[in-house]
Amino acid sequence: MDLQKSKRAALLMQCLGVPLIFVIVWQNATKPYLLTGEVATVFDGDTIQLQTGEVIRLLGIDAPEKEQKDSIGLESSRVLKRLVLAQEVRIHCYGRDRYNRLLGRVFKGQTDVSQKLVEMGQAFVSPFSSELNTKQRSLLKRAQKRARLKKRGLWRLKRVVRPWRYRKKKHLRRLKDLHLKR
Repeated sequence: MDLQKSKRAALLMQCLGVPLIFVIVWQNATKPYLLTGEVATVFDGDTIQLQTGEVIRLLGIDAPEKEQKDSIGLESSRVLKRLVLAQEVRIHCYGRDRYNRLLGRVFKGQTDVSQKLVEMGQAFVSPFSSELNTKQRSLLKRAQKRARLKKRGLWRLKRVVRPWRYRKKKHLRRLKDLHLKR
């Protein structure tokens, strides 16, 4: 959005009673910024840390948790390590999550790491990433469909529990345990 259009949008929003701050936040939220660095740590199948200490959550995907059945979470973590550990990466950052991790699309050379993990059957397309545009989401969904059809990675299992469902069940079990202890 160029400056002239921004000013017009801001004026229109003010006339409609929408605060100018909303326009500024909205504009900044839609524009990613670039970060580069060497990967120092891979925490799991969708979270890395750079040498600078910055923690990055790969945008658009959700990898199985390490403690999930059939070691699929451990496998996802190992694959991500092989792809990026001690490598220089480029990150298109879109903001932070509730844990203060940067949300970003990570690239090693020209390879979109999230898309590669999905193609290899090591992660799911996240239904919760609103930062992705239609084209990006479509590429990830096609990669997931190919992985599922070819039974790659986690798709070779008969029953696959989505990580977000696994975390919800785990949370509900904890709540139930707390309630029973009272």
